Amino acid sequence: DVLAVPDLNNISEGFVDSAGLKEFTADLAVNLLGNPSEENYVFSPLSIYMALSMAADCAAGETQDEMVSALHSGNISSLREDNNKLFGALYHDDYTSYLKLTNSLWLNKKYEFYQDKLESIADNFYAYSFAREFSVKTQKEISDWIFKNTFGKINPSIEISKDAVMEILNTVTFKEKWAEKFGDATPDNFYLSD
Repeated sequence: DVLAVPDLNNISEGFVDSAGLKEFTADLAVNLLGNPSEENYVFSPLSIYMALSMAADCAAGETQDEMVSALHSGNISSLREDNNKLFGALYHDDYTSYLKLTNSLWLNKKYEFYQDKLESIADNFYAYSFAREFSVKTQKEISDWIFKNTFGKINPSIEISKDAVMEILNTVTFKEKWAEKFGDATPDNFYLSD
């Protein structure tokens, strides 16, 4: 069941002051990259910001207030507006180059959800809402959705508990030609700082 669908034909365009996203990104980088390790991290602050923003919109009371604060926004209305403008400022697709953002909520049919909230999330975050029985079949469907919405770039193995309430997803896929082509590359060695 598809419970809410965003209107991608009428994306709000305009300037966005991304101060909240910048502050959130700095905090996130310190927490993820601040402790030296042997691991190499690749993450999308934009994806994490949008997914947590949708989670904050689904929350209430003190939980919502704390999430909004962690996302460096004044209140939930401002967070909705910032995400809406951010989506509109970034999203483009002219078939030769694109920056495609997709958001979705995967909702466990075991629980009831407010339709007006799902429609608000579709309007403000351009998110699809799908209701499913959480099973192996749903795990495959979510993986296929990610694969499709990243143009075959990401094909994750998804695991969800049958008792989970929801899965919140964001994908970001970018394609553009380089302004200047790279020269010839030669093999070389790379070393850690130690």
